[in-house]
Amino acid sequence: MLICKFLTKFEYIRTLELFIECFGDDAAYISELYGELDGEDECTGTVKNHEIAVIENEKGQLLSMIHIRPMRAVYDAGKRIENVSYIMCVATRMSARRQGLMDRAMQAVFTKLRLRGEGWCFLVAVDKEIYRHLGFIYDWDFNKGEELLLDADEGLTQCTAKLLKPGTFRVPEKLLAAED
Repeated sequence: MLICKFLTKFEYIRTLELFIECFGDDAAYISELYGELDGEDECTGTVKNHEIAVIENEKGQLLSMIHIRPMRAVYDAGKRIENVSYIMCVATRMSARRQGLMDRAMQAVFTKLRLRGEGWCFLVAVDKEIYRHLGFIYDWDFNKGEELLLDADEGLTQCTAKLLKPGTFRVPEKLLAAED
């Protein structure tokens, strides 16, 4: 039996093994993302600002995960700012791929974001075609300098958005971290 759920902040460290399996073991990036554990087993890195949806099996092994990073989209020279979510660290264990786990976790994420009232969400993908069937069809080039903000791999220059409410997407002038 598979369970789809959102982790508590005290469980985020459980995703580190899956992160390394799927994205590698770049020590500097892992340190920035996960940080250290504080005295209460909460990660101190940038992941502390994320929400994480997972699929786990009956033994509690994480099979798939999606990080949601809160962002702000800026329009009209800063006169209008909209909360949006950046979907990142989408990963499925090699042994569990092609079973619909990512789609199932994404649907849970979309439901959560719609309930929050968000109009759209976005991601930066190595292969955008993987996400087209989920509605990620609005592509735009992110601004110079936003690659650091988005933790975009070298050579990636585009974001891809999905509407959560009809007619709500417009290319932002710039993106900001929600914590800025």
